[in-house]
Amino acid sequence: MAKAKTLAITLLTLMMLTNAVLAQDTISSYNPTILPGNPMYGIKMAFEKLNIALTRNADKKNELLLEQLQRRNVEIQKLQEKNKTTGITRAQMEHQRIIDEIESNTQATQTSKDNTKKEIGNNLVVLQRVMDKLTSDSNPNNDKAIQSLNTTIQRIQNKRGVMTA
Repeated sequence: MAKAKTLAITLLTLMMLTNAVLAQDTISSYNPTILPGNPMYGIKMAFEKLNIALTRNADKKNELLLEQLQRRNVEIQKLQEKNKTTGITRAQMEHQRIIDEIESNTQATQTSKDNTKKEIGNNLVVLQRVMDKLTSDSNPNNDKAIQSLNTTIQRIQNKRGVMTA
């Protein structure tokens, strides 16, 4: 009986935390407080992945992935503003993981594919701007983040042809 009660409380807590994390997801007003480098960032990523895993509809799943992609861009910009290049690399890795997941979703409808291509193109522009700002800073600490962003930009550009098929 005690185990069932503990399990129920744990599940309720998880559901509340998931809703709290996902409630801050309005992209137009997204101002991340939990960024790469914060000990809570891994938990934030886990909740986002859980939300995707629990979504059955392919169109809705792609929609959620595109929202995550936009959040990673906002985080990358915020980290660039704070000159936290190590965090940029982590956010960029999450960004690339999301793009890979979108591409592997073979059940996408044509509308989802069109929206996906558009959003990935928009994300490419943002990443390029961040990389340009980091390059213009002439800070040697930015080299790893610049290299990582450059690799991601090249991968996206190379894969955009795959997304059009």
